[in-house]
Amino acid sequence: MGRQQQYILMGRYNRDMNQRLFTAASRLEESQLRSNMGAFFSRYWAPLTTSMWRM
Repeated sequence: MGRQQQYILMGRYNRDMNQRLFTAASRLEESQLRSNMGAFFSRYWAPLTTSMWRM
């Protein structure tokens, strides 16, 4: 697999994972997104806004 094909594959994977993330997040209330859940990111809101910024 060439470098260009690897970039295409990584881009598709990233798109698919972002879609899964946003689908799961859409099921939560805003208060749940913003509350400290003790996860790696203290709030689910942080990685979501980072992902949206990159789109």
